[in-house]
Amino acid sequence: GLVLAPREAAPKLVEQWKAAGLERFLLGSDWPQLHPSEHAAALRQFPLTDEERALLLEGNARRLFP
Repeated sequence: GLVLAPREAAPKLVEQWKAAGLERFLLGSDWPQLHPSEHAAALRQFPLTDEERALLLEGNARRLFP
């Protein structure tokens, strides 16, 4: 998960997500082992724009589950 991924892996993960299309990903968690807020906090450290982060945190899920 994002919380356990080494911080130095973040740029490579973001590169792969962008290559596949950020609109294809949803933020998930390992609840109840890790709280969703921990994953959201980790995602805030990734090299993404506010708009890209918003897609992963909420936008893509709202589109998929109207």
